[in-house]
Amino acid sequence: MGTNLHSEILRAELEKLVGLPLWGVGLAASMLMLTFGNRYTSRTPLGREIEGGDFSLNVQCAWRVAHEDEVVAGYADYVALDKTDPFAGPAFFETLQNAFTKSPRVEAITSVRAGGFSLRLEDGLYVEAFPSFSAVDPESEFWRLMSREPNQHFVVGPGGLDVQ
Repeated sequence: MGTNLHSEILRAELEKLVGLPLWGVGLAASMLMLTFGNRYTSRTPLGREIEGGDFSLNVQCAWRVAHEDEVVAGYADYVALDKTDPFAGPAFFETLQNAFTKSPRVEAITSVRAGGFSLRLEDGLYVEAFPSFSAVDPESEFWRLMSREPNQHFVVGPGGLDVQ
């Protein structure tokens, strides 16, 4: 585990999400992508319109979304999907999206330990990340918090934390 994964520093970064609505959810392979805050529309260099927010959180380690004491969707569910079933992926994504249809606000950061965290949202929802590997690849990432202003990336991985 990284020598500079100080929980108080990680908590301070994640505290920026408190009070913000979580309105965007996406998946790229098994990476969970969440969008918080105000919505902004911009155009890609190819002219396609895209929507972004004040903060984006990409979780590349094990993760789960829970409602009270029930797991709604998680990393292990995604990895276990039957890739030959054309309906499995869309059904999983729909379940994940449905958890956030009301754009719940982040109420608190309830746990930060060893690079992992738990976000408590309105309506009894939780988003949790729990790194489960140590120094397999020091260049890999557990999660990345990106802010629109000042366009900064706060990266957490087995090698520690980095601001880009």
